[in-house]
Amino acid sequence: MNQKLLILLIFTRFFGSLIPFVTSVDIITHQACPTLPPSCSSSGQQNQKGGQVAIVNFDGDVLLNQYVRPDEPRSYWRTSREFLYLNGTSPAQMRSNVNEIIRGRIIVGFSIFHDLQGLQIDYPLSMLRDVSLFLKYKVQNGTLSLAAAVQMDLNRTIQTQKYHDALEDASATMDLFRLNHNFENETIPTKDYAKYWLSKTSATSEPTLAPCPTVPPVCLPPPEDLVAINCMIIRVGKGRKKAALPIQVTLVDYWHETILNEYILQNITDFQTNFTGITQDVYDANARNFTYVQELVINKTESKIIIGYSVSDALKILSMNHENEKLRELQRSPPIRFNPIYRERNPSLETFVTNELNMSLLDKGLPSSMLRAIALMRLYQKYRDADDLMIPPPKNPTTTNNYFL
Repeated sequence: MNQKLLILLIFTRFFGSLIPFVTSVDIITHQACPTLPPSCSSSGQQNQKGGQVAIVNFDGDVLLNQYVRPDEPRSYWRTSREFLYLNGTSPAQMRSNVNEIIRGRIIVGFSIFHDLQGLQIDYPLSMLRDVSLFLKYKVQNGTLSLAAAVQMDLNRTIQTQKYHDALEDASATMDLFRLNHNFENETIPTKDYAKYWLSKTSATSEPTLAPCPTVPPVCLPPPEDLVAINCMIIRVGKGRKKAALPIQVTLVDYWHETILNEYILQNITDFQTNFTGITQDVYDANARNFTYVQELVINKTESKIIIGYSVSDALKILSMNHENEKLRELQRSPPIRFNPIYRERNPSLETFVTNELNMSLLDKGLPSSMLRAIALMRLYQKYRDADDLMIPPPKNPTTTNNYFL
């Protein structure tokens, strides 16, 4: 046997469970599929996942090390590494890439069936080598983990980070195989593995791939359903008695036309004009009761999709509830979500607007709620193709805060 033909495949998963593409299909070889756009008719499954695939050869040379982009709506991506998946390949394309590399070669892995099932690749048992089957790694309750086997045989530590690194796992598994290759016969599986994506399976079948799922339509909310909200607040009190009070709320539509621009009556004397742009004469002439303004906002946004920057906070401060699927949070837009620096600390709206739109939020030297609302809509329009990405995760319903009234 030419040991140079040996290949190691490790598929590390960062999301929940296996990707249920298909359950019964005709066998197709070398099928590559595009990444699927999100479906309009459903919200997707939260147990789908992406990951990382790494392949090294017998000498430890890296043949493949790529991230896999989930096919489900991106609003369900839920890991701090998701920015790595933005330019990753689709699961179906990855299956095709892997199949091209492994064809005709022996695959080595650790609990390799999980990797093959994750990639939905059918492969003959005679061409598999599962390092976890070495008798020395058997314990009373099962099998040592990869990390434990590496510690025992190689006296080194792996998997010390929050997320496993597929390349580290692949290299470690090949090191274990090379160390114990004189006992290679122990690693040949004798029991077939479940291939739920195939209608028929065979222990001697050629490597096969599941076909492309049906492509759902690309769907974006109609422009007339979109409104952007900006809420100017002031902070009053000290310590535990410190509170945020809304004093102005502005709504604009998709075409940057004003839907609503109201001032909210509060028992205050300091308007913090340098931060709110509100002067006493304008406020005294236009401020209205909180409940009245709140009802106006509710009526204007009913059945609409609300766009904002910390949009949930804006609704909370107005004591409003709104269907989560009808919110769009710009702090989840691609420039922030896929930037490791911004993910740790979101930029201010002023910084974000300057970087993305090169636009000032000042009117005659003072902050403008109107300009802020327009900027929010322009930001959404710039990244509208990532609409599903901006749907915030569900939160507990907001409750009325009496100090707003």
